[in-house]
Formats: sequence, C-alpha cells, structure tokens
Amino acid sequence: MQRFDPNFVTSSDPNLEENIYKSDLLESDDSGIRRKNNTYECGFRIKLGESTLGFLYFKAHTEKELYSQEDLITKRYMSIGNFIAHSTRVEDAIMMEEISVLKEIIYRFRENEPEIGYIHFTDSKNKVLASSDSSFTDKTYDSDLPETEQSVIKEKNGTYECGFSITIGRTKIGSLYFGVNIGNDK
Repeated sequence: MQRFDPNFVTSSDPNLEENIYKSDLLESDDSGIRRKNNTYECGFRIKLGESTLGFLYFKAHTEKELYSQEDLITKRYMSIGNFIAHSTRVEDAIMMEEISVLKEIIYRFRENEPEIGYIHFTDSKNKVLASSDSSFTDKTYDSDLPETEQSVIKEKNGTYECGFSITIGRTKIGSLYFGVNIGNDK
C-alpha cells in the first residue's frame, strides 16, 4: 500500500524547496480561500472517509477585483451544488431510494458548510426523500425556483435558494435544494 505525503506537491513554482508547500490555510478546515491584495490562495483537503490523502493548493492572480461578493457566493454554491447533484453516489441513492446515504450526505454537507440553512433531496415528482428538516420528509417540496433550468441560484430576503436537477442522461430523477444564509442568523 502506497502512503501519500500530505506535504508533497507537484508544482510549476520554481521557488518551492524539495516540493514542500507551507501554508496555514487548512489548519482546521477542509477547504479555504484567502485573499491578499489581488492574489487568492485556495486550498482543498483531499479525504477518503476520515483519512486525509493530500491537499490541493493553488494561487490565482488578478489585475483587479473581477467579481463581486455576490458573484463569488453564486459561483461557489453553483459549483458545490453541481458537484453533489451529479455525483454517482447521489444518483444511485436517488434511484435506489437509499435514504440513509442521502442523510449521510446531508450531514457531511452541513458539517462542512455551516451557513447552509436547509437541504432537501427530492424524487422526480419533488417528493422529499431526505431533508435536514425531517418535517419535510415524504411531502412535496414547493419551490419557486424555475423547473426548466438544470441549476439555479436565486437570492431572496438574504438567503440564497439553490436548486439542482439530478439526472441520468436526459431523464430527471430528482433534485437537490438547499438554502445558504450568508451573514444571517439561522
């Protein structure tokens, strides 16, 4: 069995010595972004279960600030939502109605993203299969997010409402809905 060194890095940066990258960005979190002037340092912890396999770090430089805070929030949650909605694990759990798998995903999602107010997984008829709020389970979720779009995020009263279609090929088998409270009390 090969062991992964979390400090080993492959990089095009000639200033790294012996492929060791030093950063305190991920001391307590699984992902992070830090901005200093027009440079963004981004880091992600790569995990398998509870074990850390490694880290992914990169820096992005901009000539000027390119995105507003709202744009960055939208891009972040669009990426996260699409990643979850299009994962094979979610697709299989929806098709097989493996509620315990969906609940585990909800638990991990909320654990890593504390600003998430609610999460619902629904079937193709919008019946809630699993939710962070058990009072929604087995009820039809009524969303005012457009059904015609694969992925949509809409700000409403300080909460970002997010909806993502879960599809196999061109067939919609379910949806992922979640709400993000940025700077609001939950």
